[in-house]
Amino acid sequence: LSFIKDNFIKCSLLFLFFFSSNSYSQCAGSDASITICNIQDPANKNIDLFNLLGGSPNAGGTWIDNSKPIGGNVFNGILDAQAILNSGIYTYTYVQDSAACTDNDAVVTVKIGPYAGVPSPNVSTCNDVELFNLFSVFDGTKLAPQQNGTWKANASNTTLSGSSINPKALGIGTFSYTYTIGAVDSCPAQSA
Repeated sequence: LSFIKDNFIKCSLLFLFFFSSNSYSQCAGSDASITICNIQDPANKNIDLFNLLGGSPNAGGTWIDNSKPIGGNVFNGILDAQAILNSGIYTYTYVQDSAACTDNDAVVTVKIGPYAGVPSPNVSTCNDVELFNLFSVFDGTKLAPQQNGTWKANASNTTLSGSSINPKALGIGTFSYTYTIGAVDSCPAQSA
């Protein structure tokens, strides 16, 4: 009886130590990842990164925008993925008080696929204009295209500088250009 009592207490203490150290050790949850290929979907305007964390994260922590793709905006863990101007891979860290747990941070990796926008069917400009930005040909009622793609003239006799053309130098005529953003993770390249 004494043997059982001594071992029961030791096992109970070991169990309590193990259980309490596990619950104490990880309060920020575990790392997570999401790939967003359809950035134009309205659901991607408000992504709660806390809900993506694995494990059992405790509420009340602080979010850090490691990549700062939206500039100096205050980041509270709700991501407007549509506000990110470039496709790519971004990380966000959720941090809990280090006094509350030993493993006090978790990283959410967000992979934003390419979105080349929706161009207007036909756009005209006067032939005396010297600088015309091709980004102005996109449909303004739709989500704007991401900015990290490349422009290509579809005919060899046209000039192109970045995203701009010189209609005065081109002269009267019809010209077409393709805007392409490369693949990211499982999201294929897109062109408009």
